[in-house]
Amino acid sequence: AAWTAEELARVWEARVGQDKVRDQDHISLLIYSNPTIAGRPEFMSGQSQDDPTAAMHDTAQALVDGGATALCMVCSTAHYFKPGMLAGIDVPFLDMLDLSLDFIARSVTPNEDGSIVVGLLGTEPLLRFQVYEKACEARFPDGKIKMLTPLATDGGEQDNFTEAIFGTYGIKAGYDSDLACSHTRRNFDLLMEEVHKLQAAGA
Repeated sequence: AAWTAEELARVWEARVGQDKVRDQDHISLLIYSNPTIAGRPEFMSGQSQDDPTAAMHDTAQALVDGGATALCMVCSTAHYFKPGMLAGIDVPFLDMLDLSLDFIARSVTPNEDGSIVVGLLGTEPLLRFQVYEKACEARFPDGKIKMLTPLATDGGEQDNFTEAIFGTYGIKAGYDSDLACSHTRRNFDLLMEEVHKLQAAGA
């Protein structure tokens, strides 16, 4: 699992404030942040011929060999490669897509027709390959949860998401937390512009 400092902090904070928390009460973690894995969106979009599947499998296997008894991966787009990544690996995989959908089904009040419309922002390959939609169809074949994305929304601009995340001064460049910074504020505004469009379209 490739964990950022933020995700690791969330695991730690989940125990803070509970009674009698000791070091021994926390979850054992093996973290493998592997920057040598080729770009997933680039391969999916045809911009690169470097298939990341084998490297993802080797990374997962390294975690298992290191003692991991379950795996997770905190990247939605990377779940497209899950079958190849997990081939021959015999430990449970905590699927972020399924867990997210289950949380939505439990916590969101449905519309009058029983449906839940979820606004989804993500990389263009994630949306074009309908990674979440396919997971949703498998999890909820009755169509209870529907996905709404900028690609299928009037006025939706996928470029806003791409710029906010991957731009020169985007979130992946480190401009992600201090809203007093003009670059971080711009990233926030670009994302919120698309959020508002999704809300207006029914999410």
